Amino acid sequence: MAGLRLQGSKISGINWRAEHPFLLVPAQQVVGQFLATFKEFPPRQKVGSWSLDGVPEKRQEGGGGGQK
Repeated sequence: MAGLRLQGSKISGINWRAEHPFLLVPAQQVVGQFLATFKEFPPRQKVGSWSLDGVPEKRQEGGGGGQK
C-alpha cells in the first residue's frame, strides 16, 4: 500500500503510465469492445445540437407556449 499515496505533481500521471504500460492494452480492448456495441445498437434518436443555428425557425414553428 505504500505505492498508492498521492503525489502532488502533475508529472506523477506520466510516471504512472510509464510504470504501468501493461495495463494499457487490456484497457484498450475493453474500450474497443464498448465502442463496437454502437454498431450493433445504434442511437435511437437524432443527436441534439448545441448550436443556435435553428433557433429562430424553431421559435416560429413552436407551439406558442402561453399565447392565446
